[in-house]
Amino acid sequence: MPRPLTRGADPVQSLRARGDEGPDGVASQRPRLLNGRAILVATLVLVAGACLGTAGFAAEQHYRHWLPKPMREHDGWRILDQHGRRFAGLSLSGTHLTWQDGSLILLMDLASGRVRVLGPGADNRSTWRSAVSDRYVVWFEGRSAGAAQGEAYAYDLDSRRRRAVAPVARPASYAATSGWRAVWTETTEGGGAVLRVLDLRTGALLGISSCGGEPVVDGSLVAVKRPGSSGHAISALDLRTRREWQVVAANGETMTGFAVSGRRVAWGWADAAGGAARVLTRDVDTGATALLAEATGLAGPAIDDDLVVWAEVTSGGSVIMGRRADGGAAFEIASTAGRVETVLVSGSTVAWLARESGSSSVIQTVSVRP
Repeated sequence: MPRPLTRGADPVQSLRARGDEGPDGVASQRPRLLNGRAILVATLVLVAGACLGTAGFAAEQHYRHWLPKPMREHDGWRILDQHGRRFAGLSLSGTHLTWQDGSLILLMDLASGRVRVLGPGADNRSTWRSAVSDRYVVWFEGRSAGAAQGEAYAYDLDSRRRRAVAPVARPASYAATSGWRAVWTETTEGGGAVLRVLDLRTGALLGISSCGGEPVVDGSLVAVKRPGSSGHAISALDLRTRREWQVVAANGETMTGFAVSGRRVAWGWADAAGGAARVLTRDVDTGATALLAEATGLAGPAIDDDLVVWAEVTSGGSVIMGRRADGGAAFEIASTAGRVETVLVSGSTVAWLARESGSSSVIQTVSVRP
């Protein structure tokens, strides 16, 4: 099962989100105007609230130096891990980027460069990696350090509210999200597995029997990477029809990454013995398959619409590559001295997480030119 990251003694705890409070820690209230006394009381409450809001803003500014400081570059952003907590769990959708910094769940607006803390909440001490869609950020939080059990939380990018959305007994995968849907696998009391599908608008939670695995979702299509005796395979599940079928069979090689967009999956194979790696896509309905690249070291791939991106990793660093699944030659997007671990794409934005010298980590984004 995925392991949560645990919060330690850190001044950044003062930035934790609370309950249904907004991102700046000020809850919205509607004073009821009943009579003159009520008006006076309401006025005092508003004045006190303004003072508390100012204090909260001052506290946020005081601890701002503990948060990563994104640096604008000519075609994107560069975010350095400055406190040794190690970045992890990168997720990208549109102009929003989320990741873990130690046990913190962070959200960055790529348009403004602002970074805010989404979790863990006041009563929790550990988190599992987050996922972001065009509307929601979803993640798990646990009550204790190293907790095996957690609860699902969501942050609404439109209303700027965080809330608990589902009880989760034992997460067996990280959450994935698309639009208003969130999916994950969960271990049952009997030791089995269930695929959960959550409607973030209504709170409706669906359970589908599963043999376990790591899900990703785009619209109504869920792709699940499943473990097996000869390696990982990929299954597809259409939530409209509940039909499930195998898309990619295990072949003894290591799967370096997988993603889904529309009715197409992208994945990578790596030969553990020789180091040779391949990037492929397949239409889940027709089975039409394309070999997009061959490399000696691989991270990813990721896919959005017909753009597939991956990182070719060598001892001297990494090169971020891209190719249109519908045709055209592969092209270089960027290069880095670090060893890329995760690469993502959404629209014209490509993001990656790399380890640099020692244990330091860096997140970078660039815009892909047509």
